[in-house]
Amino acid sequence: MTGRSGFLLCGVVGVFCLAACANSAPPEETTGAEPSEAATVEARIDDPVICRTQTTTGTRFSKRQCMRQSEWDRAKEASQTALRETERRSRTGS
Repeated sequence: MTGRSGFLLCGVVGVFCLAACANSAPPEETTGAEPSEAATVEARIDDPVICRTQTTTGTRFSKRQCMRQSEWDRAKEASQTALRETERRSRTGS
């Protein structure tokens, strides 16, 4: 590419580079209030990671999913709440 098209291409690439730099997030500031190593280890012991194999209807493949116990509990509660809401709506017709 020479001449006008090469110049145009360089201009377009330059604009994209400047836009990418302008949209990048500023670096995060660190504070001195980070949890201690002992507290982090204790939290891991109290909330262990549990892996479960889940199968999807319509496929022979299963998927292994690992989350902390508290995350499994929240997912179960959200699922039960959604089911209750669906049942309530089907009974009332709204």
